[in-house]
Amino acid sequence: MRWSPLFHFIFIGYSSKRTDQTEEYLMIRQEIIPWSNIDHITLKRSEFGNRYIVVYFKDDKPPNGYDIELFNNEAEVNRFIKELEKNAAQKGFQFTSDIDLELEEEAEPQITGEYKGKEMAVETEKTEIEFSPRAKRGLMISLAVIFFVVAYFVFGLDIAVSVFIVILVHEGGHYAAMRLWNIEVSGMYFIPFIGAGVAPEEEIPSPGLEASISLSGPVAGLLFGVAALLFRVSSFIPSLIEINVIINLLNLMPILPLDGGRVVRAALLRGRKSLIPVALFTVGTGVLVAIAIGSYILLLIALLGLVSLIRDYKRMERKEMTPPTWGQSLVILAAWLGIIFLYLMLSVFYLYD
Repeated sequence: MRWSPLFHFIFIGYSSKRTDQTEEYLMIRQEIIPWSNIDHITLKRSEFGNRYIVVYFKDDKPPNGYDIELFNNEAEVNRFIKELEKNAAQKGFQFTSDIDLELEEEAEPQITGEYKGKEMAVETEKTEIEFSPRAKRGLMISLAVIFFVVAYFVFGLDIAVSVFIVILVHEGGHYAAMRLWNIEVSGMYFIPFIGAGVAPEEEIPSPGLEASISLSGPVAGLLFGVAALLFRVSSFIPSLIEINVIINLLNLMPILPLDGGRVVRAALLRGRKSLIPVALFTVGTGVLVAIAIGSYILLLIALLGLVSLIRDYKRMERKEMTPPTWGQSLVILAAWLGIIFLYLMLSVFYLYD
């Protein structure tokens, strides 16, 4: 008798939350995966030492990792792996293991003679071109000073001070969020005529976390704007609140690589089929706005966003990153739209204050 996936979910997958293999399905906790939709499965070992499997699908769904060490003992884990090997042979998908390969890669190769000398020379060259923490701080300070001086000569003192403070607060929000999530940061770099950015030393590990970090800058600016309004900061720096609203609203536009575009990408990017509509939305919006206002800089930014979209999509597949659920995506998009609404309300209070 052919049991439906719904039957498995209700009576097996959900009630007992078992990880099991049937004639037609691989069941892992509450997920039921038909064997016919599996392209191959790879056994891996995480940085914490536990084994897990990565399932690669025949459709456009990104690969997903599943912890298999939730059994009671080692014998059950080994039984599960042997059953996977058996099902792979019977169902026609490939089952491989990267654990032995990883151990070989971790072993330090034996290097002798002339080749060893060349290897040491290469390592020495790499060490010489690395920036020290002091050099990084000097570069960041120099770029910040250049940014401020350029803004001063182009816009005047009042606007230069406002722009510098607003961008500093905004990027400070990104920096704080990265440090909160234990992501190492290389530094905060100002770029004249463009803005500034916080450079992480590692890739952001998940789309959901990327959305959270992207929204942290506008949230910091929003809190700063409310405080500036309450404490009448505009009496000292007249353009501060207005520029704070303008810069953050522009940054929240759904254009890659701006924060708004990054949020939309993190929420909606799902496999190969979703790449085109997400690109049309996040890059197309930038191109249309650039043409409408005649901004070549915004057009260049939009094109760079397309490059980053393709790169991050490949990274998502390579790192086996799971996109957020549709429920989580709705929460991300709602938070994005909510912050935009709050900025609009802040501008209304500022105008009628």
